[in-house]
Amino acid sequence: MDEARAGAVTKLEKQRVALFDKGIWQFMQAGRAAYLEKEKLKAPTLQQGRAPRVNGPSVAGDPAKMDWFAAGVLGNWRSLGGQPTPRKVEGRIAHDGKFLYLQLEEQLDVKKLIITDDNVWAEDEWEIFFAKQRGRPYRQMGVNARGVHIDLRWGEENEKWDSGAKVISDTALPDRWRTPIAFPLAKLLPGGVKPGETIYLNIVRSSGQGATALAWIPTFAGYHEPTRLGEIVLEP
Repeated sequence: MDEARAGAVTKLEKQRVALFDKGIWQFMQAGRAAYLEKEKLKAPTLQQGRAPRVNGPSVAGDPAKMDWFAAGVLGNWRSLGGQPTPRKVEGRIAHDGKFLYLQLEEQLDVKKLIITDDNVWAEDEWEIFFAKQRGRPYRQMGVNARGVHIDLRWGEENEKWDSGAKVISDTALPDRWRTPIAFPLAKLLPGGVKPGETIYLNIVRSSGQGATALAWIPTFAGYHEPTRLGEIVLEP
């Protein structure tokens, strides 16, 4: 642009340079600045975590028996665009060599939870994404406040996923919604998952009534963004 301005001699040329500057160049600069700012936010929010190994026989695939204080914490939730949230949302994760245990919780007025016709996607729900890599194929579970869940596979031949998961939706307390889940490791991902391995995970807290969606890993896009899955190591 400096060269264009310096090279503009006639009144018409100067008008054309000014028009390009105002109508195109300034928008390009603003777009580039927004892109760089977004990229700066991405790296620090790509979180990692560990799933501690717990005593399997005492739990035996029942998330209601899990000692969640022994589990790893999935914290620092944000909006999909990376903004912090005042809402109190937390995940906890562990395994016993046979099952992956995941508990999701938000502190809220449970009377305000939206449950419609159990189609899950248009209700208050959690969406959980698993993969063996940051990309396809990946698997998805959506679960609502009644514990109804829909399990899908993406990038595999059959879109239905038989997760074999045991899901509990706990709204017994008036100020929090807890969702403990036990996933059989043998069915979690293609070929199963073993202790010591790394899986990739993200979780979205979604509402069907336009409330801001939150995520453990901000996607800076929609829910389905497997390149933004976080690392979880299953302790040996």
